Amino acid sequence: MSLNVVPLSAGTYDTRLKAFMKAVEGEAFAAYLCTAKVPTIGWGFALNKRGQPKALSHVLNTVLGVNRPGLDLSPTAKGREEHWEQQLKQALYSSWKGKSTNDLQKKLADVLDERKEDIESKSKGYYDDADRALIGNPATAFGYSSAQQIVDTFNLIKPEYDRTIVDCFGQLVPGNCDERIAFFSMVYQGTHARRKAHLEAALKLANAKEVRAETWYLIRYVAVNVGLGSPIKRPSVKGKNSPVARKGSFPC
Repeated sequence: MSLNVVPLSAGTYDTRLKAFMKAVEGEAFAAYLCTAKVPTIGWGFALNKRGQPKALSHVLNTVLGVNRPGLDLSPTAKGREEHWEQQLKQALYSSWKGKSTNDLQKKLADVLDERKEDIESKSKGYYDDADRALIGNPATAFGYSSAQQIVDTFNLIKPEYDRTIVDCFGQLVPGNCDERIAFFSMVYQGTHARRKAHLEAALKLANAKEVRAETWYLIRYVAVNVGLGSPIKRPSVKGKNSPVARKGSFPC
């Protein structure tokens, strides 16, 4: 099976993909609990143990500066930085069932406040003046300070989802085309090869001009959140409450 696709330049594809991911996932500068009670940030970056480790490392080490690579810290300070990184991970990896985003943010802020106190305390002796100069002003809020930091995180994790597309669909979906954005967003939601059989019917519709837009709606939303049945029903996407109209309304 082959697809008739709308080819794009590499730059246009990258711009449209990021705009689409930002629109459907939402953009969160602070950590929150998604509908599945998973700690999340940015464009739906999952921060739990089963989430996106590269995103988590980037947030902890680069954005927040906790245990930042490349700093020539004293051995004691290095050990403490590893300790605080583990404390944050332990909080993020915990079960948040029955808890709220406020609970998550308070816990993360408490850990960062304790680290700041640790760094600034001369009596404790974990960090010396040289360590403090290298670390600078310790972060006290768990979150991004700029939109570019979110983009940088996405750029780090994007290749693994591109590999998933290839693993699931081979060369069926060419690079740098509008249609690949739908597939990328689908695998981003955690849909893997087990959905391929359900997608066959949708792919057959992809070349039919009169249902083209609805086909990509099916691939992006229904295949992920519901699972396609047979026959495929034409979705209703009218009105402000439709899945297409709502932004950031899907789990994580």
